[in-house]
Amino acid sequence: MKRHLNAILLPAAAALLIAGCTERPAASGQTAATPSAPTAADAPASTAPAAPGFAPVDDAATLLALPSSGTCSLENLVNMGDGTPSPGAEPNSYAADRANTYTLIGFATDSDAGTVPASIRVLLHGASGAYAMPGTMGLDREDVAKFFNKPALAKSGYQVVASFAGLSPGAYEVHVIKGADDAAQLCPTHQTIVIR
Repeated sequence: MKRHLNAILLPAAAALLIAGCTERPAASGQTAATPSAPTAADAPASTAPAAPGFAPVDDAATLLALPSSGTCSLENLVNMGDGTPSPGAEPNSYAADRANTYTLIGFATDSDAGTVPASIRVLLHGASGAYAMPGTMGLDREDVAKFFNKPALAKSGYQVVASFAGLSPGAYEVHVIKGADDAAQLCPTHQTIVIR
């Protein structure tokens, strides 16, 4: 009899256990429990490399004495943490925290010749020194081509993703160095970045 009872009760208990583990929709008028939002502890460790920083420049006087040409601009400084622009307190200025990573967005042209430089470096010059970093050229800027009425300037956009962690707080003039070596030219943007 005991064996017969076990043969009936064990399958019934297993069925109840399995049924209790499956999710069922909430009954009418009841709210289903929602899972809690993941916390920072639940997030996987970041594998993204740290953003590169601007490197000190030893020959700032030489770079600032290069022949000036073209039209260049820094048009936005975007905080990569939250995607917001970082305008400064003064016209033509931007503000940046040394603890954050930013995308610098602008354009660089040889506007008189109607050409786009093959390579650029963004140069920051302030009281505590000069720093430079290469930028990515060739981004779409149909608006620049239309403004100058020169279709060849349609790919004059640039961007730089960088950290300002290695720079001292203060105001830095922004310049674009177009080209390299003996062909390098200076293009002032007439804008500043104030680093806090």
